[in-house]
Amino acid sequence: MALARRPTIKDVAKIAGVTYPTVSRVLSGKPYVAIETKERVLSAISELGYRPSAAARSMVTQRTHLIAMLVPHLTDPNFGILFSGAERTAREQGYSVLVADFDSAADNGGILAEHRVDGVLVLEPQNFHGQEYITDLPLVELDDTPVDHRAGGRLVGQHLRQLGHERLVFIGGPKDAPHAVGRYQGLLEDYPNATWYAGDWTAESGYALLETALQHQPTAIFAANDYIALGVIHGLRNKGLSVPQDISLVGFDDIPLAKHFNPSLTTVQQPLEQQGSMAATFLIAKLRGQKTPVQHAISPNLILRESTAKQGGKTTKQKAH
Repeated sequence: MALARRPTIKDVAKIAGVTYPTVSRVLSGKPYVAIETKERVLSAISELGYRPSAAARSMVTQRTHLIAMLVPHLTDPNFGILFSGAERTAREQGYSVLVADFDSAADNGGILAEHRVDGVLVLEPQNFHGQEYITDLPLVELDDTPVDHRAGGRLVGQHLRQLGHERLVFIGGPKDAPHAVGRYQGLLEDYPNATWYAGDWTAESGYALLETALQHQPTAIFAANDYIALGVIHGLRNKGLSVPQDISLVGFDDIPLAKHFNPSLTTVQQPLEQQGSMAATFLIAKLRGQKTPVQHAISPNLILRESTAKQGGKTTKQKAH
């Protein structure tokens, strides 16, 4: 059905054969709407291309239907992937997502109070350094999403053990970061003596930590993420060492650039977009007073490329398992 004007909630109600308060209940996620009725309303919304007025909805519900996603900084491409998943899920549920860095939220709620957000998603909360940025707002941390980081570390340990590596170090990631801790703990199952050189998540950190890590004369390095691995590759080249001929290297995340590293990077692939979607689902359930959906732990995959090889041997072929 085509309209010459912007469709209204009454137009939706007419097409769906319901009252407009029923449409409002569907839009606000309130319970006690029959499944068939809800489906008719959603179908009418889709047919008309109806978009509720945020200002009007806020006046009626005393909510803005706006979620804030707080990130340590806005330049990391991984946050863009996470945001994509969160934004898509939020939009499907009638919410919008505002992205801000921690500094924007540090001053008595800052941007959160200014925009009257309903709830907050926080990425890497341990990097906020204890600043007070939330007051009485529903909150979900990305660490709440059940990704099995320990399983990812275990995959790396098993792979490098199969290649015959005996001396291994773990580089990067803060020691208070649950993601880094899980990855290291998984690695310890095959390499109980592996040393952890902690830092942050940047390539600069990988480059800087390499100097000390090489004192252990490792034959393989597990970088806490792909950016750290990039810094390690740079540092090794500056020392006249090659990957994987001298030292094998594994990263974590499988960022889009990982396959374009030189050499292409063996890494653990985690579903970042799915994590963002899951975090948004958890938060919206909180906002609606609903029970948090049960989610099984997400198991990452090991992606084999050119940066790992048998100790003193040839590179592995690209594959996934």
